[in-house]
Amino acid sequence: MKKNLSISCILLAVVTIFSLYFYQERETKSLPASIEPYTETAVILSDYIDFEKSIYIGHKSDHEILYKNYADNYIRLVDINTQEQQELVKLDTKTNGTMTTFDYKDNWFVWSESQDAELRVGSSIGENWAVYAADLRTGEIIFVDGENDFFPKTRNFDPHPWSLSVNGSFVVYASYTANEDGIYPAIKIYDLNNHKLEIADTADSMQTTFGSPSVNDKNVAYLKYDSNGSSLWTYDIEKHKRMCIEPPEPLQEICITNSFIVGVSEWQPQKSESLYCYDFAHKKWSKQIDATTKLYSNNIDSTLEFAELQSSNDFIIWRPITGNALYVWDITTNKVLDLSENVSGLIDYVLYPFDEDYLVWCETNTQTQETKYPCIKISSSS
Repeated sequence: MKKNLSISCILLAVVTIFSLYFYQERETKSLPASIEPYTETAVILSDYIDFEKSIYIGHKSDHEILYKNYADNYIRLVDINTQEQQELVKLDTKTNGTMTTFDYKDNWFVWSESQDAELRVGSSIGENWAVYAADLRTGEIIFVDGENDFFPKTRNFDPHPWSLSVNGSFVVYASYTANEDGIYPAIKIYDLNNHKLEIADTADSMQTTFGSPSVNDKNVAYLKYDSNGSSLWTYDIEKHKRMCIEPPEPLQEICITNSFIVGVSEWQPQKSESLYCYDFAHKKWSKQIDATTKLYSNNIDSTLEFAELQSSNDFIIWRPITGNALYVWDITTNKVLDLSENVSGLIDYVLYPFDEDYLVWCETNTQTQETKYPCIKISSSS
């Protein structure tokens, strides 16, 4: 009797731990309360930045724009009120590689680089790769991570990050860890204030990969791909704990906001994609956008797809693959903002990053072929 009781207690404990580890609450879908037109006077950034010679980095304030010049590698600030310019930092590094991706937030500019002759996903090997961070307040450049002697010079994988995310004092990215124990895919977090690198997650197989790493001030969110498909994971930075969250259906891409995780369902032929929202505070999937939302009033029967998904605070921006439109989901008020009235040409792409609610896109006048870069600031419609 005592033996059976002990076994029952052990089983109960195991079930309890398992339930807490994978805890999440299902919720009936809550579609956006309304779809509203959103109009804001745009600032044309191409009046102040030569986009053929420079890349947009972000906004320091309403009237201060940051950009990097390709030729001299300086990050500069331009005041659109006075048109005065200021040199902030020159991105000189030991590896002196080609920049492949970057992110900017809270005065931190973070990027990855490599010395590959050909930079292309699938063919690059991340030769002499490195990740750096520049403090735009002081001009200090910090080495975050990079090649070491445990990485073979001849290899069939690319350890350098193709995407990374910075928020507050943390940087997160998908890469590989290499040491005397072997080489493994990994999610890495770097503390910019304490100069510490932490491994949030690793895989025991080179066939497993990580994607969509994203960070807010408390949590990291990312996707893990293995033989069973994709799974969604979070990592509590303070508690150093991972948690697997089961989504309503498999996800192909995610991003994190101040309070939510937003994910796009995996693509399937002849099926609309859905956008799902996970609420950190209530530990449940609480809202979604799907084909029944009828976003595209002029083409209701078209397949719903989400391209160039980005987040800022609790806003989500995307554009449809077909059609010339931009949409913002204000998750807090659960409203979708239609930005189409702000677009005067053919949208080529949305610029990265969508930081502090400043949205920038590239559009071309189909008559004159003139290209310009409008910028508007999104504000809550509540």
